[in-house]
Amino acid sequence: MHNEIYQHFNSLDITPNKVCSDPTSIWTIDNFLPQHVYDAVVNEIDDIPNAQWSTFENSTSSRSECRNPVNAPLIETLQNTFNSSKTINWLQEQVGVQNLVPDPHLRGGGLCRIHSGSKLDLHTDFNWNDQIKLNRQVNLILYLNEEWNDSWGGDLEFWDNEKTKCMHTLVPKPNRLAFWIYDTDLVHGFPNELQTPKDVSRDNLIFFYYTSNGTWEKEPRRSQFM
Repeated sequence: MHNEIYQHFNSLDITPNKVCSDPTSIWTIDNFLPQHVYDAVVNEIDDIPNAQWSTFENSTSSRSECRNPVNAPLIETLQNTFNSSKTINWLQEQVGVQNLVPDPHLRGGGLCRIHSGSKLDLHTDFNWNDQIKLNRQVNLILYLNEEWNDSWGGDLEFWDNEKTKCMHTLVPKPNRLAFWIYDTDLVHGFPNELQTPKDVSRDNLIFFYYTSNGTWEKEPRRSQFM
């Protein structure tokens, strides 16, 4: 089963669909994982102990995050795969951004659940990861619900910088992979409350990729091996 997950990242087998160029370039791949693998991944979410979730709440939202998916080996494999050299090389080819670096700590990312009645106000994302000292360049999401009803809402909206017009809407379709070029001024969110049944959350895996503009502290000694 794990081999099938890795094989599905072969850039020769996957052709993303570019669905938007303004306000940023966005790509999607539907039915990303083989269905039986996807079903197994989704089923693992409920096996993760409550102690591994951190919940953040405010007046408009309840959001739970997990970066250490104990009892969920397939989700852990997915996290490692999305941060692997093979995946990053494939992603660079798709988006045209070179020298991408993953964040193994999943700061601000990982497994995310947004609960019924919550919304994600229009906002811009952080641009700098202070833990690994890198600049964000690409966002990636894999939607992980067993099913999704359009009436539930939760579509990710991309707006113009002045917040006057929604430019593109991304439906959280099950087994949909989406990624886009990050911009410090990119406004997005879902400003209407999630209307899922009380026992259904909006689940996804989130990854951010970075580049460095750093220089060495001493004259570099470069590897002789490639």
